[in-house]
Amino acid sequence: MAAMTNTTTNRMKRLIADISEHGATPSRVKKITNALRAVTAERDAAADQVKELESRLAEPKPRPIETAPKDGRLLRLFVHYEINDWTPLEDADKAWTIGFNGLDATGEDEWQMAGWCWGHDHFTEGKGEPIGWLPFHCAETVTVQPLAWCSAGYNGQSQEASALGLDVFYRVSGKPGDWTLTSPGAREYVHTPGYATREDARAAAQVDYARRVLGALIDAPAREVTVRENRASELMRLSWDIDARADEVARNNLPVSAYNELRDVAKGIRALVPDDEKQAVVAALSQGGEA
Repeated sequence: MAAMTNTTTNRMKRLIADISEHGATPSRVKKITNALRAVTAERDAAADQVKELESRLAEPKPRPIETAPKDGRLLRLFVHYEINDWTPLEDADKAWTIGFNGLDATGEDEWQMAGWCWGHDHFTEGKGEPIGWLPFHCAETVTVQPLAWCSAGYNGQSQEASALGLDVFYRVSGKPGDWTLTSPGAREYVHTPGYATREDARAAAQVDYARRVLGALIDAPAREVTVRENRASELMRLSWDIDARADEVARNNLPVSAYNELRDVAKGIRALVPDDEKQAVVAALSQGGEA
């Protein structure tokens, strides 16, 4: 699409120069009008593609709820809400939240989830029907940071990037029109030539890096639920992490409203944990164990 648009816009530039030099005859005006329409159509098509990609990235595809683990682990839940029990975190009848099901430990097949009271503006226990789920931490929600490149070689044309503990994990070298990407193979470095621009080679390195990182991520295996490894522990740890973020906001003199909002979120999450389970988590930590 980009190449086609560049061709069309270059044609427009030639037509404009032609009109400037020889005058706006009906034939030339018609040609430039048609070129303008082509550019507009291509621009609109590209915009539609961008919107589609953005919607895919913004809305992760939930897994069937029938496949969700019920061992007490914290999950991302996609929930359908009824108007009579309106507790979604977003103003929509289908929305994401967090929650768990402790069937394996309690024998009760019941979903508990975070919700929002729209009448009084505070967190509450959510009421709805989970229709999909995702692991709380999974590859679909992980973003691989961009590689940091630096110049190398006697002329500075080559570039190198460190990754995964190696000072030189990727190297891009060559000349305009023929760049080579060097990256680790199974036993030795692999040289892949033929990239038209240095940016193309760097983009290929970023894709390879993301594949290596995301390929190493797996969902945590199901584990027997204990006092130290249950939903209370995960919820409490999440609330403490949010508290830490609130403290960071305060240290950086950011708006008080942001600090208060984070504190309210942490407090709402802790409200989902019964007092006896809170005490068990704190007791395990105080004795040097893992909550």
